[in-house]
Amino acid sequence: MFAEPAPTRLDLRFHLFGTPIRIHPMFWAVSAVLGLRLPAVELLVWVAVVFASIVVHEMGHALAFALFRCRSRVVVYSLGGLTIPESTAGTGALRGWRSALVSASGPLAGFCLAGMTFVLLPLVVATSSGLSGALYYHLIWINLVWGAFNLLPVWPLDGGQVARSLLTAFAGDSGYAAATVLSLVTSGIGVVVTWQMGLPLAALFFAYFALAEWQRSF
Repeated sequence: MFAEPAPTRLDLRFHLFGTPIRIHPMFWAVSAVLGLRLPAVELLVWVAVVFASIVVHEMGHALAFALFRCRSRVVVYSLGGLTIPESTAGTGALRGWRSALVSASGPLAGFCLAGMTFVLLPLVVATSSGLSGALYYHLIWINLVWGAFNLLPVWPLDGGQVARSLLTAFAGDSGYAAATVLSLVTSGIGVVVTWQMGLPLAALFFAYFALAEWQRSF
């Protein structure tokens, strides 16, 4: 559902643990807009934390792919990130629990980053205030919230992919249909809850997920 953006001359490219990573320029713009209410210096911390958190999340997927002998590449763009398998070696085994593990590894990597931040960063710097406090807060908050959001059983979020992989492996076409219904119901609940919480952007995302799933499945 989330399409890879076309390459541009402004892309930032590098490798991490042998995995090619491409950063689309719109990522920087969208991240900055989302943090516009922050003071200028803290805004830089925010963008850096969002960048690091998305890369860690996608590297979780990439390392899980590598576990099954499948090379992949990472694209970070305005809506987050994509980890795209590049090789066919081993991809035939990526069904059922293997596919679910690849999908779950992104949020789990983020949870690990949040846990390491919670335990280790206070040992290095004071985290009660200032930029170090902002770094501490954003690293934990972004990775916990983003990870929890991603684990919701909503397609195409990671949790939706986990649910579809496991239910299809367990019950075939009936499991696939059950995963679709679960995605639609969870999206509908998400619209209501986030709207009542005063989070219209999140409500819009849930509505988009529900509409796209409905159009795709029916």
